[in-house]
Amino acid sequence: MRFQSYIFILLIGCNIQPSKTVSLPPIFTDNMVLQRNAEVQFWGTASPESEISIYLPWGKFSGTSNATGSWNMSISMPDSGQPFTLKVCDVSSCQYINNVVLGEVWLASGQS
Repeated sequence: MRFQSYIFILLIGCNIQPSKTVSLPPIFTDNMVLQRNAEVQFWGTASPESEISIYLPWGKFSGTSNATGSWNMSISMPDSGQPFTLKVCDVSSCQYINNVVLGEVWLASGQS
């Protein structure tokens, strides 16, 4: 009888899948600059079909991850502001990005 109980517990444990926590790609880091007065895209992964919330000083923005866990949100940035912490959460975890500022973002390339 005792052996059967262990097998039952083992079988139940094999079917439990750990939930995937919300994550962002490495481009989103502490001390980053986001383009002011523009729509900024945020994306990442989480548990499939879970609610994702992004908290900024000017509001909370929500969306849902798709069946594979990918999510994408476009958020309007204001003209300016003080450095802030950006928080991205799902139902089980949060990611924090500290010292985010709004400004002009320029990408340049060329030869010397």
